[in-house]
Amino acid sequence: MFTISLQQAHTEQPMEIGSKALHLSHLYEQGVQIPTGFVIKAQTLVEFMTTYQFDWQDAGFLEAFLAAPLPINMAEEIIAAYHQLKYETGDEALSVAVRSSSSAEDLEDASIAGCCSPAMEISEEVV
Repeated sequence: MFTISLQQAHTEQPMEIGSKALHLSHLYEQGVQIPTGFVIKAQTLVEFMTTYQFDWQDAGFLEAFLAAPLPINMAEEIIAAYHQLKYETGDEALSVAVRSSSSAEDLEDASIAGCCSPAMEISEEVV
């Protein structure tokens, strides 16, 4: 519901996963070797915002957003996807990179591409 593997991402709508994940998934489908990984779907943010009744226009939104814990159902699914990734790679000490993106980056008039740096060497302790 909240995540999907890169290998299966082509089954989702582009606005749910972003064009980069979609293109990687299509490459995998055509037999090109790509690094294994997973996508946290756009709907996850929508449900997170709904859970906490956040409105980005409210004063104090950013502070409240950053302080809010991830709901347990979301956290459990993301952790399960990470564990699946560890299983697939056979690397029990797996560190991953997390690329922050937005499906809106791919819109014609968007100017937010590259505004967030990837987080590198994320391990199980962080997840």
